[in-house]
Amino acid sequence: MILLFRQILVCLCCSLMLWRVASAQMELPPPADVRVLIDISGSMKKNDPKNLRRPALNLVTELLPVGDSAGVWTFGQYVNELAPHQVVDPNWRRLAKDKAKEISSTALYTNIGAALEKASEDFVEGKDYSNTHFILLTDGVVDISQKPGENVAERDRVLTQVLKRIASFGAKIHTIALSKNADQMLLQRLSIGSNGINAIAETSDQLSRVFLQAFERAAPAEEVPLEDNAFDVDSSIEEFTALVFRASENAETAIVEPTGKRFTEKDRPDYVKWFKAAGYDLVTVQRPLEGEWKLDAELAPGSRVTVVSNLKMVVDPLPANFYAGDQLELKIGFFEDGELVQNRTFLDLVAVDVTIRTEDNKSGTKRISKEGAPPADGVFRESITKLKQVGRYEVLVQADGRTFKRQSRQLISLNAPMAVDLEATGAGADTRYKIVISPLSPNINEAKTSIIAKIKGPDGGNLIKSIPFTPETGRWELEVDATRGDGVYEVMLRVEGETRSGSAFRFEPDSVMAEFPRQEASPNEYRSLVNDSSVEQMNETLVEETVKAPEPPKQPEEESIVAPITPEMQDQAATEQQDAAVEEKGSNAMLWIIIAASGATLLLLAVGGGYWIYRKRRIEKEVREPVETTKLDDSDDVPSLEESGHDLEDEIEQLEQPIDVAEEPSMMNEADDMEFGMEEAAEPKKEEEAEPPMSSFDAEDTDAESLADEILASNEKARDMDDEFNLEDFDISDTDDLPAGSEDEDKK
Repeated sequence: MILLFRQILVCLCCSLMLWRVASAQMELPPPADVRVLIDISGSMKKNDPKNLRRPALNLVTELLPVGDSAGVWTFGQYVNELAPHQVVDPNWRRLAKDKAKEISSTALYTNIGAALEKASEDFVEGKDYSNTHFILLTDGVVDISQKPGENVAERDRVLTQVLKRIASFGAKIHTIALSKNADQMLLQRLSIGSNGINAIAETSDQLSRVFLQAFERAAPAEEVPLEDNAFDVDSSIEEFTALVFRASENAETAIVEPTGKRFTEKDRPDYVKWFKAAGYDLVTVQRPLEGEWKLDAELAPGSRVTVVSNLKMVVDPLPANFYAGDQLELKIGFFEDGELVQNRTFLDLVAVDVTIRTEDNKSGTKRISKEGAPPADGVFRESITKLKQVGRYEVLVQADGRTFKRQSRQLISLNAPMAVDLEATGAGADTRYKIVISPLSPNINEAKTSIIAKIKGPDGGNLIKSIPFTPETGRWELEVDATRGDGVYEVMLRVEGETRSGSAFRFEPDSVMAEFPRQEASPNEYRSLVNDSSVEQMNETLVEETVKAPEPPKQPEEESIVAPITPEMQDQAATEQQDAAVEEKGSNAMLWIIIAASGATLLLLAVGGGYWIYRKRRIEKEVREPVETTKLDDSDDVPSLEESGHDLEDEIEQLEQPIDVAEEPSMMNEADDMEFGMEEAAEPKKEEEAEPPMSSFDAEDTDAESLADEILASNEKARDMDDEFNLEDFDISDTDDLPAGSEDEDKK
C-alpha cells in the first residue's frame, strides 16, 4: 500500500508540474530605469576634444521611451545631478537636452565610487531593481587623492563594497571606457560583477555608437530589418524612428515614403520629426504609410529602424556575460495589444531565424521555427550552447510573418572562466605587487582547485608557493615580496582543479615581471594576466561537459516490482493531458482538465489497489501449499532500455563541415537537438601526445626544481598555441565571412 500511495503522489506532482509548464507564458518587459553617469574630469579635454558626450547623451534622451525612468549625473571630484531622476516625458527630454550643454571637462579627480553611490542612494532594501541600468562613461581611473595609497584603497572599496551593494539589488552597471588609458580592468569587473556590458570607444567619434550599445541593453527596442537602405512598414506600426549614422559628416540625409515623396530635415511635413546632431540623424515618422520606405543616405555601421507597434516581437534578454559550458535559452514571443499570441494559424506563418555574429564578422544563421508545427504555448525556443571562444557575440533574431517583419539584437560576451589580475602599486620602499585570482564561472569547484606559483628571484633561485583560497573574499591572493633583495622577480602560475561535475582542467595565465623597487613616477598599474590561448584548454573542458548525456536516475529495485498503474492507464492519462494542453487556452480550464484526469487516474488506482489486496487475501486463504514460481528464461525477448529508448538527432546542417551522424552517442546532447554550439567530437590524443597531468605539490615527494621546470616549460608551450578563431567552434548553418565595414566593425 505504501508503494501504491507513492505512485499516487508522483502522479499528482507530475500533473501539477505539467500545469505549471503549460500555463507559464512570456510577459511584456516592465519599463526600464536608465541612469547615466558622465565623467567631466579635466582629462576629457584630451580624450573628448569635441565634447561628443553631448550628442551621445542626446541620442539616449531621444530614444528613451515615454514611461521609462531616467536620470543623468556628472562626476569629477563631486557628483552633480544634471537631469533629475524621474519618469520620461516630453518635458524631461527638453530639460535633459538643455542640461547636456553644461557638460564640460573642468573637474578635478575621478570619483567613480561616489557617482555610483549617489545615483543609487534611493535604493530600498527588499525592493527589486533588476530593471535598473547604470551607464557609466569615464576615461580615467579611480582618482580621489594625490596620495596613491588612498586611490588604491578606494578602488578596492568600489570593487567590493560598492559593486556588491548594487549587484545585490539586481541592478546592472554598463561601462564605457573612453580611450585605452581608462582602468579597463576595473570597468570590466564592474560590468561582469553586475551582469552588464563593457565597451571601449577608442575615439570620441565612436562614442554615440558605443553609447547606443549600452543603451540597447538597458532599454531594448524592436526593429524592422534594414536591407539595402530599405525597410517595410506594415499596418500595425504606429510610429518608426530611423537612426542614421552618417558615413560623412557633411552628407545630406533624406527619407523616401512609399509614394515616392522625399523628405529632408528642412523640407518635411509635420508628422515627420527630425533631430540632427554630430554624426547622426534621428528621423521619427508618426502614423507612417504602409509599404516600403527608403533612406537616401550613405549609412555608417550601427544605423537601424526601430518601431512602435501593437504587434510586438519580444525576446527574453540573454545574460550579458556567460562562460564556456553555459546553456543560453532563447525565448521569442509575439504580443498583440499586450497579449501573447497563441493562434496556431498566425504562428505557423511566422519564420523565425537566429543569427550569431562574432567580433571578426563571421556569422551563422539557423531557422528555429518549423512549418506545420508552431509552438503550442506561442513561445519559440532555442538553446545556444558550446560557444567557447572568448569575445563578444551579437545575437540577431529576425521574424518574417509575410505581412510584417521584425528583428531584435543583443550583445553578449563570453568571458574567461577565471580572472587573474595584477596590481602593481606604490614606489620605492612602498612598492607592492599583488596577484588576485577570481573564479567567474559558476561551473568551477573552488574547493578542488589549487593554484601553484613559481617565483624566480633576481639571484636565479626559485621559490614555489601554494596559494590558499579565501572563502570570505571568494578569491585567491598572492603578495609578491622582495624576499631575495631588489631586482626583477618572475612569477609563473598554474591552476589545476575540477568543475562541479568532476572534470579536470588546467589553466596557465601570463607570467609576471615584478621589479623592486618601482620608479617614483610610476602610476598604479592594473593588468589582466588572462589571454585567449591560455583559457582555450579550460573552455574545451567546460564545453565538453555540456554534450555528455545525463544518465537516467536509477529506480529502487523494490519499487519496480509492484506497479499498480498499468501502461494503458498511463497512456490514457498522458493523452488526456496532452490534448488539454493543446486545445485549452486558459490556464484555469487546463487546471480543471488535469485535475479531472488525475482524479480518474486516482480512482483507477484505488480500484486496482483494492482488487489487488482482495486477490492477495483470497490467495492466502485458499492456497495452503507454496505455489511454484516460473523463472524467466534468459532467451525470452524482453526489450532493454537502450533498445526502447529514443535518441534525438542533430537538426543543424553544417555548411562547411557537416556533422557526422555516426558520432559517438556519448558526445551528443539528447536534451538539445537543435543547438548552435555542436562541434565534431575531437579525436582522442595518441598516448605519446597526451600531456601528463600535473601532480599536486608535495614538499616531501616532489623536487621543487623539477616542478619549476615543468611550470616554465608548460608556460612556454602556452605562448606558442595558435589562438586564431575557428568557426568550427560554432555549429551554425549558413556560415559566411561578412565584408569589411560591417556594422559591428567598431565593436570592441
